[in-house]
Amino acid sequence: MIAADEVTLVKAGSSVQNAISSFTAGNLILNLFFAASLKYLWKMLDSLQLMLFLPMLSVAFPANSQFFFSIVLGLLNLKILDADYILK
Repeated sequence: MIAADEVTLVKAGSSVQNAISSFTAGNLILNLFFAASLKYLWKMLDSLQLMLFLPMLSVAFPANSQFFFSIVLGLLNLKILDADYILK
């Protein structure tokens, strides 16, 4: 009876070890993929922020781009949620 329990525990341990190894490898691959994607996202936000600050340097822009800048201003400054609403 004890030998059968030991065999069952060894098989269960082996299955758990394989599952953890697979999970770790998958997590590493996903982490590398998302880290690269986030790097490009932050670079895009940096570029858009630089474009957004150009009107402050008295650079002439057409009306449609000024309208676009006024819409995107809150998003690029990462003011997505209203702080006063959150603090209430």
